[in-house]
Amino acid sequence: MQKMTKSSLLTLGETGSSLSTSFSASLFGHLERRNRLRRGWIAAVMVAAAVGLTSFAATARAQDVVVLTSGQRLDGKILGVSGGNIRIQRGPAQSSIPLNTVRSTEMAPPPEFVTGQASLKSGDTAKALQTLKPLVDTFRGLPTPWAEQASAQLGDLYIRANKLPEAQQAYTEFSKAYPNASNLTNVGLARLAVANKDLAGAKPRIQPLVEQAKKTKYADEINGAAFGQALLLMGQIDEAEGRNTEALENYLTTVTIFYQDPDAATQAQARADTLRKEKKVIAP
Repeated sequence: MQKMTKSSLLTLGETGSSLSTSFSASLFGHLERRNRLRRGWIAAVMVAAAVGLTSFAATARAQDVVVLTSGQRLDGKILGVSGGNIRIQRGPAQSSIPLNTVRSTEMAPPPEFVTGQASLKSGDTAKALQTLKPLVDTFRGLPTPWAEQASAQLGDLYIRANKLPEAQQAYTEFSKAYPNASNLTNVGLARLAVANKDLAGAKPRIQPLVEQAKKTKYADEINGAAFGQALLLMGQIDEAEGRNTEALENYLTTVTIFYQDPDAATQAQARADTLRKEKKVIAP
């Protein structure tokens, strides 16, 4: 066996130390890379989970609800109304629910409704019609306030556009879709009669509503809108027949109490201002 010299032992020791240092550095680097990968993977999983939960929450919030007469609640996306049924998307499948089995629905007003109301308020009849008609054609009959409101407004818009036969058809379809909204139907048909210069035909339709309004100091959104519209129409009839004091009283009642329909309140205020400034009419 070859004898180890002192110098060779020193060389061997240095080599071993170098190998040990290199191995430790390599091992440390490997562990550090693995830890970085692990931390990155955990972060990615957490981000994906957060995104998934956010997406799920948003989807849950966006869901509509159909409440049956039995009390059962059906979640999904309401697609429209046709053939006496509500069409709803539930998961990958579409189904139809007969309207006569539905107590109510929960569905936020679509963007088209908001846009249509803004156009109506600004006096842009053409844009309001263009926006609201397709919406009404899709959702007419849906038991929710915004769908009922838009359906009633369609006839009013046709009158503004001087399309009286279309207005008649719109009011007829509204009365069939919302048989319990007779106040709005009568107001619409009275408005149509006024547009046709048939004051005698308009007055009987709104007289009971006007009398009811004058006995009421507070009304909900739907009835308040109907009262305001009826009083506005009665004021217009009073003006046409020379009863300016009564007309002013009806206009001011719309403005101060039954202002739930902003368009009716705006028109009533304009007519009241004209009577007071140009004809010097004094409120009773």
